[in-house]
Amino acid sequence: MVTDCDDLQKWYECLKNREILSEYAYGIYLSENKNNYCYGLERYEDGGTIKYAHGRDTLGVSAYTQYYFDEDICIIVISNTESLDQYRFGNGIAAILHNEQAPVSYRPEEIYLSPKELEKYTGTYLPGKIHIEQRNGRLYLVRVNQNIHIELYCVGKDSFKRRFEEQQTVHRLIAEGDTKPSVWGYGRMSRRFI
Repeated sequence: MVTDCDDLQKWYECLKNREILSEYAYGIYLSENKNNYCYGLERYEDGGTIKYAHGRDTLGVSAYTQYYFDEDICIIVISNTESLDQYRFGNGIAAILHNEQAPVSYRPEEIYLSPKELEKYTGTYLPGKIHIEQRNGRLYLVRVNQNIHIELYCVGKDSFKRRFEEQQTVHRLIAEGDTKPSVWGYGRMSRRFI
């Protein structure tokens, strides 16, 4: 992702002032179709006002934007790391601007698993992209051709968090009722690294 706050502010202004699409297209683009999702943005009613938001983290970067068009508020969070919990940070800024309590971060207790117990999660999930490996009794999510190693720690049955990151996301490696591990919708393909 190559952008900066100035470019994202320009994008917000174009959306707010309806300078890119036709009125008909904006009607579709900003309309919720399922589970708060529009076409590229999420839509929420928040304290009597409408908030549009979108975020993502991938390949070592993260971003999150919130738009309150009626209040002319644009919140932009971008980072050169995936470790930032950009959603909590952005929601905290929005809460402060709306005289509300910002969300508080919490770190769950670690549950010790033996190397043998950790072994059931290791293997290839997406060749060259997503692996899980064990080193010295610790579990690592390995991404992008072995270039990124993210240490995971157990917080519950088949559930893990990133150890040195602020991200609050819990990764459920074996879904309730399943026996085969998966990561982000990719089932383990092999116990070997391919």
